[in-house]
Amino acid sequence: MKSVVTSMNINAPAEKVWEQIGSGSGLNKWFPVIATCELNGSGPGAKRVCTTIQGNELKETIITVDHQSKLFQYSIDEQNMMPTANVIGTIHVTEISKNVTNVTWIANFHLLDNTMEVPVLKGIDELYQAGIKGLETYIMNN
Repeated sequence: MKSVVTSMNINAPAEKVWEQIGSGSGLNKWFPVIATCELNGSGPGAKRVCTTIQGNELKETIITVDHQSKLFQYSIDEQNMMPTANVIGTIHVTEISKNVTNVTWIANFHLLDNTMEVPVLKGIDELYQAGIKGLETYIMNN
């Protein structure tokens, strides 16, 4: 099992950050590589399909939506972009101060091609950084 942990502080209130993440939908509004995001159902067990700007699909299942702890977890059930399997993504939202929030995004997964470890780990970290920065920009502008 491999892991990537991306943690950043952003200038946005924790409640607004959680509103975006905890809804499970609307990733296309703040995650730069996501063109569309469809959520079928709500809460744990809901299915989400995100399409990237390149046209690749990620089929996901929402595992946990803990509003009190501000913890969101999902599995990526199908994707064809990276040599990974059994991907579990976890996002923690933590208030640092009134307008500063820490977002920690974790990916745990099995790597299908060990020769790709460095680019896969780097790629996931860069994607998560872009997503967290996109979240900050979206909240600041809306």
